[in-house]
Amino acid sequence: MARYSIYPSIFNTGGTPLTLNNVSSVRPSTGVSQLIARAGGAVTRAAVGTAFADPRVSFTTRDLATILGAVSLTSGLAITSASLLQYQLRADGGTFAGGSNHVALRSHKGFLYPTSIRATQDQTDGVPVDLDYMVLDDGTNAVLEILSAQALSGSPAVTDIFYLGPVVVEGVQLTGVRETSVTPGIGYETIRTDGSPYPTEGSITSVNQEMRVTSVNLAGLAARGLFGEAISTGVTFYFQRGLHGGDRRAFGDAVHLSITAATGYYDFQEIPVEQGGDALPTLNILPTGSLAINTATTIPL
Repeated sequence: MARYSIYPSIFNTGGTPLTLNNVSSVRPSTGVSQLIARAGGAVTRAAVGTAFADPRVSFTTRDLATILGAVSLTSGLAITSASLLQYQLRADGGTFAGGSNHVALRSHKGFLYPTSIRATQDQTDGVPVDLDYMVLDDGTNAVLEILSAQALSGSPAVTDIFYLGPVVVEGVQLTGVRETSVTPGIGYETIRTDGSPYPTEGSITSVNQEMRVTSVNLAGLAARGLFGEAISTGVTFYFQRGLHGGDRRAFGDAVHLSITAATGYYDFQEIPVEQGGDALPTLNILPTGSLAINTATTIPL
Protein backbone atom coordinates (compact mmCIF):
# COMPACT_ATOMS: atom_id res chain seq x y z
CA MET A 1 0.00 0.00 0.00
CA ALA A 2 1.27 3.48 -0.88
CA ARG A 3 0.57 6.49 1.32
CA TYR A 4 1.54 10.06 0.48
CA SER A 5 2.10 13.15 2.56
CA ILE A 6 2.43 16.89 2.03
CA TYR A 7 5.54 18.47 0.47
CA PRO A 8 6.47 21.99 -0.72
CA SER A 9 4.83 23.17 -3.94
CA ILE A 10 6.90 24.98 -6.57
CA PHE A 11 5.51 27.49 -9.08
CA ASN A 12 7.08 28.80 -12.30
CA THR A 13 9.78 26.14 -12.45
CA GLY A 14 10.74 27.36 -15.92
CA GLY A 15 11.21 30.98 -14.85
CA THR A 16 11.74 32.56 -11.44
CA PRO A 17 10.63 29.74 -9.13
CA LEU A 18 8.45 30.37 -6.10
CA THR A 19 8.53 27.66 -3.44
CA LEU A 20 5.73 27.45 -0.90
CA ASN A 21 7.37 26.24 2.29
CA ASN A 22 5.81 25.61 5.68
CA VAL A 23 2.61 24.49 3.94
CA SER A 24 0.00 23.00 6.25
CA SER A 25 -2.72 22.27 3.70
CA VAL A 26 -3.00 21.62 -0.05
CA ARG A 27 -6.53 21.17 -1.42
CA PRO A 28 -6.81 20.54 -5.18
CA SER A 29 -10.22 20.54 -6.83
CA THR A 30 -10.90 19.58 -10.43
CA GLY A 31 -14.02 21.77 -10.47
CA VAL A 32 -15.74 19.39 -12.88
CA SER A 33 -19.29 20.14 -13.97
CA GLN A 34 -20.67 16.83 -15.17
CA LEU A 35 -22.59 16.08 -18.30
CA ILE A 36 -25.46 13.82 -17.28
CA ALA A 37 -27.87 12.75 -20.02
CA ARG A 38 -31.09 10.75 -19.67
CA ALA A 39 -33.16 9.52 -22.56
CA GLY A 40 -36.69 10.83 -22.70
CA GLY A 41 -38.88 8.52 -20.66
CA ALA A 42 -35.93 6.91 -18.79
CA VAL A 43 -34.91 7.42 -15.16
CA THR A 44 -31.36 6.06 -15.30
CA ARG A 45 -28.36 7.83 -16.84
CA ALA A 46 -27.61 7.13 -20.47
CA ALA A 47 -24.34 9.10 -20.65
CA VAL A 48 -21.99 10.79 -18.21
CA GLY A 49 -19.01 12.97 -19.03
CA THR A 50 -17.26 16.27 -18.35
CA ALA A 51 -19.15 19.31 -19.57
CA PHE A 52 -16.48 21.74 -18.40
CA ALA A 53 -14.10 22.22 -15.49
CA ASP A 54 -12.65 25.04 -13.40
CA PRO A 55 -9.68 23.47 -11.62
CA ARG A 56 -8.16 25.25 -8.65
CA VAL A 57 -5.86 24.48 -5.75
CA SER A 58 -6.20 26.05 -2.32
CA PHE A 59 -3.22 26.32 0.03
CA THR A 60 -2.54 27.32 3.61
CA THR A 61 1.02 28.28 4.50
CA ARG A 62 2.72 30.12 7.34
CA ASP A 63 5.54 31.37 5.12
CA LEU A 64 4.06 34.85 5.38
CA ALA A 65 7.18 36.84 4.48
CA THR A 66 7.74 34.89 1.25
CA ILE A 67 4.14 35.34 0.17
CA LEU A 68 4.02 39.07 0.92
CA GLY A 69 7.32 39.53 -0.89
CA ALA A 70 6.41 37.57 -4.03
CA VAL A 71 2.63 37.61 -4.44
CA SER A 72 0.88 40.97 -4.60
CA LEU A 73 -2.18 41.58 -2.42
CA THR A 74 -3.55 43.65 -5.32
CA SER A 75 -2.44 41.87 -8.50
CA GLY A 76 -1.55 38.32 -7.42
CA LEU A 77 1.03 36.42 -9.47
CA ALA A 78 0.60 35.13 -13.03
CA ILE A 79 2.13 31.67 -13.44
CA THR A 80 3.52 31.19 -16.93
CA SER A 81 5.52 27.95 -16.72
CA ALA A 82 5.28 24.51 -15.15
CA SER A 83 4.27 24.24 -11.49
CA LEU A 84 4.44 21.17 -9.27
CA LEU A 85 2.21 20.18 -6.36
CA GLN A 86 4.25 17.46 -4.74
CA TYR A 87 3.23 14.46 -2.65
CA GLN A 88 5.87 12.58 -0.66
CA LEU A 89 5.69 8.79 -0.38
CA ARG A 90 5.71 7.45 3.16
CA ALA A 91 8.01 4.53 3.95
CA ASP A 92 6.60 1.50 5.72
CA GLY A 93 8.53 1.14 8.97
CA GLY A 94 10.26 4.50 8.48
CA THR A 95 9.52 8.09 7.55
CA PHE A 96 9.64 8.84 3.82
CA ALA A 97 10.95 7.11 0.73
CA GLY A 98 13.77 8.53 -1.36
CA GLY A 99 14.47 8.48 -5.07
CA SER A 100 11.88 8.72 -7.84
CA ASN A 101 8.98 7.27 -5.88
CA HIS A 102 6.77 10.25 -5.36
CA VAL A 103 3.74 11.85 -7.03
CA ALA A 104 3.14 15.35 -8.36
CA LEU A 105 0.33 17.30 -9.95
CA ARG A 106 1.65 19.49 -12.76
CA SER A 107 0.13 22.49 -14.47
CA HIS A 108 1.65 24.88 -17.00
CA LYS A 109 -0.34 28.07 -16.62
CA GLY A 110 -2.42 29.71 -13.93
CA PHE A 111 -2.85 32.51 -11.44
CA LEU A 112 -1.86 32.50 -7.76
CA TYR A 113 -3.36 34.97 -5.30
CA PRO A 114 -3.83 35.32 -1.53
CA THR A 115 -7.35 35.19 -0.14
CA SER A 116 -6.90 35.67 3.61
CA ILE A 117 -4.38 36.55 6.34
CA ARG A 118 -5.61 36.11 9.91
CA ALA A 119 -3.62 36.75 13.08
CA THR A 120 -5.06 35.91 16.48
CA GLN A 121 -3.76 36.21 20.01
CA ASP A 122 -2.09 32.99 21.26
CA GLN A 123 -1.60 31.33 17.88
CA THR A 124 1.00 28.66 18.61
CA ASP A 125 2.24 28.05 15.06
CA GLY A 126 2.15 31.54 13.58
CA VAL A 127 0.00 33.56 11.22
CA PRO A 128 -1.45 31.57 8.29
CA VAL A 129 -2.07 32.90 4.81
CA ASP A 130 -4.57 31.23 2.48
CA LEU A 131 -4.05 31.24 -1.28
CA ASP A 132 -5.88 30.04 -4.37
CA TYR A 133 -4.24 28.86 -7.57
CA MET A 134 -6.51 28.99 -10.60
CA VAL A 135 -5.36 26.48 -13.23
CA LEU A 136 -5.54 27.51 -16.90
CA ASP A 137 -5.15 25.67 -20.19
CA ASP A 138 -2.00 26.78 -22.03
CA GLY A 139 -3.26 25.22 -25.27
CA THR A 140 -0.37 22.77 -25.54
CA ASN A 141 -0.02 20.66 -22.42
CA ALA A 142 -2.46 18.81 -20.20
CA VAL A 143 -4.32 21.28 -18.01
CA LEU A 144 -3.58 19.41 -14.78
CA GLU A 145 -1.88 16.02 -14.86
CA ILE A 146 -0.85 13.55 -12.19
CA LEU A 147 2.68 12.20 -12.50
CA SER A 148 4.07 9.12 -10.74
CA ALA A 149 7.65 7.95 -10.21
CA GLN A 150 8.78 11.50 -9.52
CA ALA A 151 11.85 12.79 -7.68
CA LEU A 152 11.06 15.59 -5.25
CA SER A 153 12.25 19.15 -5.86
CA GLY A 154 13.27 21.42 -3.01
CA SER A 155 13.15 20.45 0.64
CA PRO A 156 10.83 21.23 3.56
CA ALA A 157 11.81 24.33 5.49
CA VAL A 158 10.50 26.75 8.08
CA THR A 159 11.85 30.18 7.23
CA ASP A 160 10.28 32.69 9.59
CA ILE A 161 7.22 32.56 11.82
CA PHE A 162 5.16 35.66 12.49
CA TYR A 163 2.63 36.47 15.18
CA LEU A 164 -0.04 39.04 15.92
CA GLY A 165 1.55 42.45 16.40
CA PRO A 166 0.45 45.94 17.39
CA VAL A 167 -2.13 47.95 15.48
CA VAL A 168 -1.73 51.68 14.88
CA VAL A 169 -4.83 53.68 13.97
CA GLU A 170 -4.30 57.29 12.90
CA GLY A 171 -0.87 57.41 14.51
CA VAL A 172 -2.00 56.00 17.87
CA GLN A 173 -1.55 52.42 19.05
CA LEU A 174 -4.82 50.60 19.63
CA THR A 175 -4.20 48.42 22.66
CA GLY A 176 -6.15 45.32 23.64
CA VAL A 177 -6.05 43.79 20.16
CA ARG A 178 -7.17 40.16 19.99
CA GLU A 179 -7.35 39.58 16.25
CA THR A 180 -6.51 41.15 12.91
CA SER A 181 -7.40 39.96 9.43
CA VAL A 182 -6.65 41.08 5.91
CA THR A 183 -8.81 40.03 2.97
CA PRO A 184 -7.15 41.00 -0.34
CA GLY A 185 -10.48 40.66 -2.16
CA ILE A 186 -8.98 39.92 -5.59
CA GLY A 187 -11.78 39.13 -7.99
CA TYR A 188 -10.25 36.88 -10.67
CA GLU A 189 -12.47 35.78 -13.52
CA THR A 190 -11.61 33.09 -16.06
CA ILE A 191 -13.08 32.51 -19.51
CA ARG A 192 -13.58 29.53 -21.80
CA THR A 193 -13.78 30.03 -25.56
CA ASP A 194 -13.97 28.10 -28.84
CA GLY A 195 -15.71 25.16 -27.25
CA SER A 196 -12.89 24.37 -24.81
CA PRO A 197 -14.00 22.67 -21.57
CA TYR A 198 -11.20 24.44 -19.67
CA PRO A 199 -10.49 28.13 -19.01
CA THR A 200 -7.72 29.51 -21.18
CA GLU A 201 -7.42 33.05 -19.84
CA GLY A 202 -8.22 35.00 -16.73
CA SER A 203 -8.19 38.61 -15.55
CA ILE A 204 -8.63 40.58 -12.36
CA THR A 205 -11.98 42.33 -12.60
CA SER A 206 -12.13 43.88 -9.12
CA VAL A 207 -10.10 44.33 -5.95
CA ASN A 208 -12.09 44.78 -2.74
CA GLN A 209 -9.52 44.81 0.05
CA GLU A 210 -10.67 44.72 3.65
CA MET A 211 -8.91 44.87 7.01
CA ARG A 212 -10.53 44.06 10.35
CA VAL A 213 -9.29 44.46 13.90
CA THR A 214 -11.01 43.16 17.03
CA SER A 215 -10.02 44.64 20.39
CA VAL A 216 -11.24 44.46 23.98
CA ASN A 217 -10.42 48.17 24.27
CA LEU A 218 -13.81 49.72 23.57
CA ALA A 219 -12.73 53.07 25.03
CA GLY A 220 -9.70 53.08 22.75
CA LEU A 221 -11.99 52.85 19.74
CA ALA A 222 -14.34 55.56 21.00
CA ALA A 223 -12.61 58.21 18.89
CA ARG A 224 -13.56 56.39 15.72
CA GLY A 225 -16.82 57.22 13.99
CA LEU A 226 -19.48 54.70 14.88
CA PHE A 227 -21.13 54.95 11.49
CA GLY A 228 -17.98 55.47 9.47
CA GLU A 229 -15.39 58.08 8.64
CA ALA A 230 -12.49 58.59 6.26
CA ILE A 231 -8.99 57.43 7.14
CA SER A 232 -6.84 60.46 7.92
CA THR A 233 -3.22 59.33 8.39
CA GLY A 234 -3.48 55.56 8.02
CA VAL A 235 -4.07 52.21 9.68
CA THR A 236 -1.18 49.75 10.10
CA PHE A 237 -1.23 46.12 11.16
CA TYR A 238 2.11 44.77 12.38
CA PHE A 239 3.16 41.12 12.47
CA GLN A 240 5.92 40.26 14.94
CA ARG A 241 8.66 37.90 13.87
CA GLY A 242 9.13 34.94 16.18
CA LEU A 243 12.48 33.92 17.62
CA HIS A 244 13.87 30.38 17.55
CA GLY A 245 14.91 29.59 21.12
CA GLY A 246 13.01 32.61 22.45
CA ASP A 247 9.69 34.35 21.94
CA ARG A 248 9.75 37.47 19.71
CA ARG A 249 12.36 39.61 18.00
CA ALA A 250 12.80 43.08 19.48
CA PHE A 251 10.58 45.85 18.12
CA GLY A 252 13.69 47.77 17.04
CA ASP A 253 14.90 44.97 14.73
CA ALA A 254 14.00 45.57 11.08
CA VAL A 255 12.64 42.03 10.63
CA HIS A 256 8.91 42.43 11.19
CA LEU A 257 6.07 42.78 8.66
CA SER A 258 3.45 45.46 8.24
CA ILE A 259 0.38 46.09 6.10
CA THR A 260 -0.89 49.67 5.85
CA ALA A 261 -4.01 51.30 4.49
CA ALA A 262 -3.05 54.93 3.89
CA THR A 263 -6.44 56.02 2.60
CA GLY A 264 -9.97 54.69 2.79
CA TYR A 265 -12.80 54.39 5.26
CA TYR A 266 -13.60 52.59 8.49
CA ASP A 267 -16.64 51.83 10.59
CA PHE A 268 -17.87 49.49 13.30
CA GLN A 269 -19.53 46.32 12.07
CA GLU A 270 -20.45 44.98 15.50
CA ILE A 271 -19.83 45.47 19.24
CA PRO A 272 -20.97 42.17 20.80
CA VAL A 273 -20.80 41.24 24.48
CA GLU A 274 -22.07 38.23 26.40
CA GLN A 275 -22.72 37.61 30.08
CA GLY A 276 -19.40 36.92 31.79
CA GLY A 277 -17.40 37.96 28.72
CA ASP A 278 -15.77 41.07 27.29
CA ALA A 279 -17.12 43.46 24.70
CA LEU A 280 -15.33 42.72 21.42
CA PRO A 281 -15.74 45.67 19.06
CA THR A 282 -14.54 45.11 15.51
CA LEU A 283 -13.29 47.98 13.38
CA ASN A 284 -13.77 47.35 9.67
CA ILE A 285 -11.35 49.13 7.32
CA LEU A 286 -12.04 49.51 3.60
CA PRO A 287 -8.90 50.84 1.89
CA THR A 288 -8.88 52.86 -1.30
CA GLY A 289 -5.93 52.32 -3.60
CA SER A 290 -3.46 49.57 -2.75
CA LEU A 291 -2.25 48.31 0.59
CA ALA A 292 1.39 49.10 1.40
CA ILE A 293 3.54 46.11 2.38
CA ASN A 294 6.81 46.25 4.32
CA THR A 295 8.60 42.93 4.78
CA ALA A 296 11.55 44.28 6.81
CA THR A 297 10.30 46.90 9.22
CA THR A 298 10.79 47.89 12.82
CA ILE A 299 7.77 48.36 15.06
CA PRO A 300 8.12 52.02 16.10
CA LEU A 301 6.40 51.85 19.48
